[in-house]
Amino acid sequence: MSRFFAQVYGSWNGMQKEKIEKIMDHIGPGFMTDAVGKKILDIGAGFGVLLDFMPNAISLEPDRKMLRVRKNFVLGRAEAAPFKPGSFDVVFALDVLHLVRSNNWLECLKIGGTVIASVFCNNTNEKERLKMLGEKLAGCGIEEEFVIEGREREAVVVARKITSSRARRSPAGPCTT
Repeated sequence: MSRFFAQVYGSWNGMQKEKIEKIMDHIGPGFMTDAVGKKILDIGAGFGVLLDFMPNAISLEPDRKMLRVRKNFVLGRAEAAPFKPGSFDVVFALDVLHLVRSNNWLECLKIGGTVIASVFCNNTNEKERLKMLGEKLAGCGIEEEFVIEGREREAVVVARKITSSRARRSPAGPCTT
């Protein structure tokens, strides 16, 4: 990634923190309590803002320049996530699924595990963006859809994995061991 993009993404850290706070406020303190001791993956972690909220999360990021010096960052892409199937209880995919070409990353989530996914939207494309998130979460039951308002409008989906994604793999490949 160019220095320009690293600077732009770095300037968004405050906005990302605001989004995560609003998402956490919406889904409630029970989620945070339930997440203690669970294995959590942050896909497309960028500079790792989620770690400020969930310090034990594993951050998956494809750009080496975005990775901070922390032990729980993994260089890799969602399409071929370097984790064993069923490795995670919770997956966060914030502002990233519109860039991911397949749903192979879902194989890394345990059946019954939770996905919290979001994508920026506006008043005219909110339904379209929620539909796209639903398609990216094939094999999951949508538990809740909502929109948060802030410096950027965000469509959010909370879902639970109900089936294995093995039958739906795309040519990009599954999670690896």
